[in-house]
Amino acid sequence: MNNRQKTFLEYLVKQKTLTSLKVYADIFNVSTRTISSDLKLLEPFIDNLGFEIIRHSSKGIEVKNSTKARGKEVIDKKDENNFRMNEVLERLLFNQETVTINNLAAEYYVSQTSIVNDMYQIRQFIADTDVKLISGHTGTFLSGSEFEIQQLYSKYLSKSIYSQKTKSPFEYCTEVLKHYCDPNIVDVVNKEIRTLEFSNLVTPNQYYTIDVLISLVVLVERCSKSHHLEKDEKKYLVEQIQMLPNYLIASELLSNISGQLSASFHQEDIFYFSSILIADRVEYKYSEIQINNTEIHTFITKVIQELEANLNTKINSNYIKEQLLRHVKAMVYRLKNRIKITNPLLEEIKNEYRVLFNTIWLIINANEDTLGIKITEDEVGFLLIYFQTAIEQQLHIKKVLVICPNGVATSQLIVVKLKNVLPPLDIIEVASLNKLSGAELQYFDFIVSTVNIQETSIPVVQVSALLTDLDLNNIKSIYSNIELKNENIQHERNLNSYIDLENIFIVKTQKLEKEIILNEVISQLVDKGIVHESYFESVMNREKLGTTEMQTGAAIPHGDVNLVNQFNISIIICPNGIRWDKELVKLIILICIPRSSLKMAKSIFQMIYSTVSSKRIVEGLSKLNNREEILMELGGQEFD
Repeated sequence: MNNRQKTFLEYLVKQKTLTSLKVYADIFNVSTRTISSDLKLLEPFIDNLGFEIIRHSSKGIEVKNSTKARGKEVIDKKDENNFRMNEVLERLLFNQETVTINNLAAEYYVSQTSIVNDMYQIRQFIADTDVKLISGHTGTFLSGSEFEIQQLYSKYLSKSIYSQKTKSPFEYCTEVLKHYCDPNIVDVVNKEIRTLEFSNLVTPNQYYTIDVLISLVVLVERCSKSHHLEKDEKKYLVEQIQMLPNYLIASELLSNISGQLSASFHQEDIFYFSSILIADRVEYKYSEIQINNTEIHTFITKVIQELEANLNTKINSNYIKEQLLRHVKAMVYRLKNRIKITNPLLEEIKNEYRVLFNTIWLIINANEDTLGIKITEDEVGFLLIYFQTAIEQQLHIKKVLVICPNGVATSQLIVVKLKNVLPPLDIIEVASLNKLSGAELQYFDFIVSTVNIQETSIPVVQVSALLTDLDLNNIKSIYSNIELKNENIQHERNLNSYIDLENIFIVKTQKLEKEIILNEVISQLVDKGIVHESYFESVMNREKLGTTEMQTGAAIPHGDVNLVNQFNISIIICPNGIRWDKELVKLIILICIPRSSLKMAKSIFQMIYSTVSSKRIVEGLSKLNNREEILMELGGQEFD
């Protein structure tokens, strides 16, 4: 008998409670198999001392006086098996252990067949998830993405909460969570959820709250251990954009939690919790803040009226106004207190909704003084989602998915041509064939594809990579009652009809900066009385909020509409290019829209983007040497 075994013997005689072999193994820093061997060696010595070892299958051992009735407790076999199976699953899931059949059998004093049956039950439990129970030469372990692991966490915790009958789930919830997770995390999450005012969009129900609590505790627990959600490549942009209002709620809540715990959250963690809020129909009601409601109502009313004038449609519904009122209250609070929040989809929104984005930005810019704040691009992106939802309902906007396995260049060519013929506010998203096979399509109205696609839930129009007249006619048939522009029919007025020759500038100087060129052109506009002296400053402030450059090599700077006296468009050609922000810009279209002409904003942006959507057009314009040629070219579009 060695020193460890002597100490173990003394410990066993003093120990009066049921204890698992794993506890003893941890105490003496050895394996459970070693503990099992020690017990066989020590049993005669324990007998001589007047004690006996009572073995409880699946639970552990206890030492009792030998004068008491010998024999094991009668244990319900089904409960015993469930206890063991659950404990093994907890070790696999919560401790991320790798286990072996032999070791588990020895530890729980059962046959290997019993452990194999436990593994079968575990596989049954996880069958409706994407987590796999993997067995290899090193042992058995659970494998899955972080999303899948967190889903299994939540499922197991929910089962534990709802399986008992003595207490209500709501009363038992915190107790279960503290048993399996860090109690401090549970307390902080509980406090934050109860501090905020949550309400269900349908019928208030405690089960929604329990689900949010479980999911949030699991998320925080995993993030505190540096396990973060991966980006979901299968999610379409239109689906992510619909989650943005809830993203704000999730971001605020997780930020509060992060300040109290050693846990940081990535963008994908916030998006994941946003999806939980949507699934559980939970909406955050912002608490009342010290802002004059009249100012906010006036701001929202003016923005809606001017947007309706631009779109020539009604979007003024009580539901949208209610949503905007709640959002704008919180937005004003953030901006007045210099709380910066980043819109994770800003660049995608600006690219996909560029006409609407710039139209809304101009309208908001014209009215933000009512609120006494400067509204950032990130906030404009959030506001756009509410307007886009209302517009889609009124104008029956279609969402089109383009599938093209022939490369990015071919996909973009199809997108450019589609944007030239489809209604200007329709949404076009590009995806790979692989993404199509694994994603939901309920967000789209139809697919345009260069390859044959079968068995989809929405219509598919197969086209050639060049998008011929026949292809366009097939696409038109999808729209039925929606009038499409004919490819060869231009707008009622072309862009060149808004431009004077004297407002076309060709700048051949090399290594100029955008500030110098814009200042020179705007100074001439000031001299003509077209804009106020401070218009240049407002244009540069707009660039600080977010660049107006495009990947095609064009930039569309614009400033405060309240500083414009007359409508004007200036064209600046820079053959040598100017480093704008990230792009080398060769075509600058400076827009000056007065408050009185705001209703033209959407049409102007639509024409401009139609003109500069192709890099080839921009390159072609940058090579022209006289104003007349430039003006003539600005009246055409690229269709080939």
